[in-house]
Amino acid sequence: MSVISNSDQTLAGTDLTDRKQQIINQIQEYLPFKIQQTNAWQSTYWGKGVGAFQIHGLWLGQEPPVPAIVKIQGSRPQLSEPEIIARFNQQNHSQLIQAPQVLHWQPWDPQLQYELYVFRKYQAKFIVNPGQLATTSQLEEFFRLYQEYLLKAVTQPFLPRPQKVVTLQQHFDKWRQIRLSHPHKHWVTETEDKLLQTYADTLSQRLQSLPLRFQHAHLSIHDLKRSPSHYLIFSHLFWRWHLPVADSFFAAHWHVLGLAHLSVSTIKQQYKLWREYSWQAVKHNSKLNQLYTSQLRYYHQLTVVERLLAALNLDLVMLHSHSQANKIKQALWPELKQTFLTLPS
Repeated sequence: MSVISNSDQTLAGTDLTDRKQQIINQIQEYLPFKIQQTNAWQSTYWGKGVGAFQIHGLWLGQEPPVPAIVKIQGSRPQLSEPEIIARFNQQNHSQLIQAPQVLHWQPWDPQLQYELYVFRKYQAKFIVNPGQLATTSQLEEFFRLYQEYLLKAVTQPFLPRPQKVVTLQQHFDKWRQIRLSHPHKHWVTETEDKLLQTYADTLSQRLQSLPLRFQHAHLSIHDLKRSPSHYLIFSHLFWRWHLPVADSFFAAHWHVLGLAHLSVSTIKQQYKLWREYSWQAVKHNSKLNQLYTSQLRYYHQLTVVERLLAALNLDLVMLHSHSQANKIKQALWPELKQTFLTLPS
């Protein structure tokens, strides 16, 4: 597992919503930080609770003051993000990909029930824009960066291999439990629910024998961004041991869900484009070929199926309307069924 789990925090009921203003008031009293924006970003778990939020402004703890982001982490991670960033930096050999600079860190306080980080704020831009169709040039840039990440930014594991691995079936059951408590639970029909459980059971059995690779398990379009001098990698709480090529397809999964306002045919085309670019990146990476040789296609297929199960079991309840959820289902259910059919026996 990663040092923090969104599904576990959802089930635990972690929520800073009612305390947010109180925390902001506390920060103003003791932190050398000039607040400019209090509603910049917050992490919500499938629409149920705020686990973390950000405040943007100026860090006054140095001269001259610098633009900065204060992150309030309400769900306690096993290891704090600044500690993980320090470990990442120690083994990162890339001159192109860098972690954000940590300006200040206040460890977990059991009385306050949060920990606090201050990061330097960068003029970082998306490579692929949320809610918009990805172009071939954008995908080429994203996956060029993915190659750099694989070969130079992650040169060795910096978190221990878990002694006990959480199975896909356990993940799936948590996702399903969250969905069944969600107001939009009816967006997944009983027939679909039963079929998803069958697929999850079959896939979980296949995954039991798979090797794990240390990677960033949350590598979305929000987590690799371009600044004027280099690229930035974010969300460091989500490093973990995971399926061999899971990091090749996470960005596709969430970007496509963000296109639910478009037509079914457009969503399908975009999904297939992402899938092909993802596969080509995996296929032509020397590190992955050395590790997995002839199994790469199979491992990529399993990654696609795992993400499809996540999307159709839970993530679609985050969408704005039932009609959007139906479009995602029309686009992705055929992909799930076809990919399952083509898995080697």
